Amino acid sequence: MGSIATEKEKTGHGIVRSEEKAHHQGSGFATMGSIATEKEAVSHGIIAAGTKTKEGPADASTTGMEDHIRARAEAKFDTIKAARAKKWLEECLGETFTEESLAESLKTGVRLCTALNKVYPSTITKINTKDTVYFQRENIANYVKACARLGFNRSNIFDVADLYDEKNMSKVVENIFELAHFGSKKAGLPPLDEAGVGTTS
Repeated sequence: MGSIATEKEKTGHGIVRSEEKAHHQGSGFATMGSIATEKEAVSHGIIAAGTKTKEGPADASTTGMEDHIRARAEAKFDTIKAARAKKWLEECLGETFTEESLAESLKTGVRLCTALNKVYPSTITKINTKDTVYFQRENIANYVKACARLGFNRSNIFDVADLYDEKNMSKVVENIFELAHFGSKKAGLPPLDEAGVGTTS
């Protein structure tokens, strides 16, 4: 019994420790130190402390990916084009925006919906004026859906988050440029370049 107990103690659930060799050298049982070390390193699916493992590329977290996308979008953002789009909207709506940025001035979705109705009357039948996130996002969603129905270039159909969360304002600006183009053709509104906006202001 003593020898059997010793064997069991050395093997430990079928694992031969690297510092000890198995006494039995029969067919299929010869276990060398390197193999034992590998087996000891991974015991029952648990990697032993201090064991080196292969390091692959780090998984990109959702937050990290969003930051990367936002950084790329910001790098492409053309402030001059944004200023021109803002000025055209002001001319179209007959008001001056006092918000610090184009995104802030359009975040409620009210101005976009109103401008679209100027170009295509009665396209959006309900515009929410309540100051809540839900209704503001709904306004933007209604505007985007209307643009899709009206045949806007698919590359200029932005997502709600592109505007509301400022994830891709470049796409929003391009959309406004297209709206201005249609406005000058269909509703007699001034073309964007003639809406009191210079190319450098």
